[in-house]
Amino acid sequence: MFKSSSKLLVCLTLLVLTAAPAMAYEGFTVESYDVEVTVGKDRIHHVREDIDLNFVSRAHGLLREIPLSSSQEPYMIDNVEVEGGPFTLEQGSNVLGVRIGEGDSYVYGPKSYGVSYDILYEKDGDRKNDIVYVSPIGTDWDTPIRSASVTINLPTDDIKSVTVYKGAYGADSEISGANISGASVTLKNVYLNSHEGLTFYIELPEGTFSSAPRSLTPVRDTAVPGIIAFAALMAVLAFVRWVRIGRDDRIVPTVEFYSPDGMNPAEVSYIVNRTVDTSAVSAMIFFWASKGYMNYRENEDGSFELQKLRDMGAERPEYERRAFDALFEDGTEVTSRQIEKSYYNEAQGVIVNAEECFRGERALERGSNAKASAAQLLLCLLPPLIYGVMAMPDAGLFGFAGVVPAAAVYGLTAALIQRGNGNGILPAVLVFLAGIGGGLLASRLMEARFFGSQLRCLIIAGLSVAGAFFAALIHRRTDYATGIIGRCLGFRNFLVTAEKDRLEKLVEENPSYFFDTLPFAFVLGVTDVWAKKFEGLIKEPPDWYRGYYGGYAFTPLYMTGSVARASSGLSAAYARRAVKNAGGNLGGFGDGGFSGGGFSGGGGGGGGGSAW
Repeated sequence: MFKSSSKLLVCLTLLVLTAAPAMAYEGFTVESYDVEVTVGKDRIHHVREDIDLNFVSRAHGLLREIPLSSSQEPYMIDNVEVEGGPFTLEQGSNVLGVRIGEGDSYVYGPKSYGVSYDILYEKDGDRKNDIVYVSPIGTDWDTPIRSASVTINLPTDDIKSVTVYKGAYGADSEISGANISGASVTLKNVYLNSHEGLTFYIELPEGTFSSAPRSLTPVRDTAVPGIIAFAALMAVLAFVRWVRIGRDDRIVPTVEFYSPDGMNPAEVSYIVNRTVDTSAVSAMIFFWASKGYMNYRENEDGSFELQKLRDMGAERPEYERRAFDALFEDGTEVTSRQIEKSYYNEAQGVIVNAEECFRGERALERGSNAKASAAQLLLCLLPPLIYGVMAMPDAGLFGFAGVVPAAAVYGLTAALIQRGNGNGILPAVLVFLAGIGGGLLASRLMEARFFGSQLRCLIIAGLSVAGAFFAALIHRRTDYATGIIGRCLGFRNFLVTAEKDRLEKLVEENPSYFFDTLPFAFVLGVTDVWAKKFEGLIKEPPDWYRGYYGGYAFTPLYMTGSVARASSGLSAAYARRAVKNAGGNLGGFGDGGFSGGGFSGGGGGGGGGSAW
């Protein structure tokens, strides 16, 4: 019995010894924490905190840290006063530190502090209610709070709802016990564990905060009309320059039976669609097979195998030879499952180099127009950049929240000028400036959801985007571009509208005509229409193609299905490889705004404290 009691005593002693440091992690315990918040019609929250501490180890005093933005909106802290010792203020990136005490003196045992400050808000963005969303006691205290009490005095006794959240940051557990008396809400004698706080979400009638400012640090009203006028002038100038020098000559399609100038499917895709996607790269495999460089065999499960017949010589462009060699880098045979490894990088080269083919004498756009477009676009992007820089002090928590979507919109617009202008420094600078200007403007727009300056933001953004749109259209096609586009479109029109008697003559002249043109029909999006025209004309597959027919006879439509299945499989392989190359890291941004609810620690104020 004695031995058992001794063991129990030892265990209890160890438990107390190990628990004691945790209980006084910050060097003190919080005996009581009383907060009174008085809210005015100007939406200023006058906060008074009375904190009773018990220092269990010697310290200089208390470092009280107050956040400078909530989960919903930024705000300002002003008029900080302290009772209980001298203090200094320390400004952090998103926190205001109130350091109470002196470096050459110490405190020990019971100590009381009084901290008061104002939280300055702008107009909230809830159009149905005026909101008081405040965290009188934050979630950043590392020690329990034995007794917490909160009183919130409101500017009206017409209180629509009161919700109190208790718990760690993000907890949405509601608690009862709040008492409403007239225009005051009180909650008394609540025990809080370490990192637990109290947050109040109170709905008042819309218009209660009639005196709240629209902006705490507003953009000067005298500058805004000038920015809008400049944005309008640049938009008009972009439109005028487009009308004068940017309008293209009319394209006249011509009748073409084969791809113009011996272009491959990737190049035809770029001419017609202004892009080379994975479907065009897939069509290159059938193009090479029709040229006698390989055999194609489709299996029952939809996979396929390629067998190399001969090397590709100087008769084909260098980038084609590199891509072809990459297919068979491990031998003379390759399966569709191996292509993800061997073909991906060079397939990307096909996409890039097919575009690069159209430079110099084959340029599709006039260089002088590209420079004019770049300069005009830069001017059109200046207004949001200027306004964004002027509004930057308002950014607060939302300073970077709008950067990604805005940079994408503006960046894509700026990227339009790269057509015919290479990959030079100027387009990169424009995209960079577009991202900055769009991001700053978007951050201001996000704040405007709460503070009511949407109109001027949207006017500047709308004029800038309109101007950038016309600036991007200032590009003008070269004579070569007008001619080659007309020939490619004429080739596509023929694939769609060709009569059977004309096709019979072409097949008589070239028995492989259907198979030679099929890759082009695929990139031009007319495979089914093209194949149906050859029903009855083509009854045997080409020598380079072996398919699985499932007991049925070969038809041109079946072969178009093979092309589609191969393209689908390769596109999936490219997508998997692209995700692997990117590291598979996907992220996003949330969206702010009063959503009719809240959570513990999400309101204004709060924070925590520590000994120093």
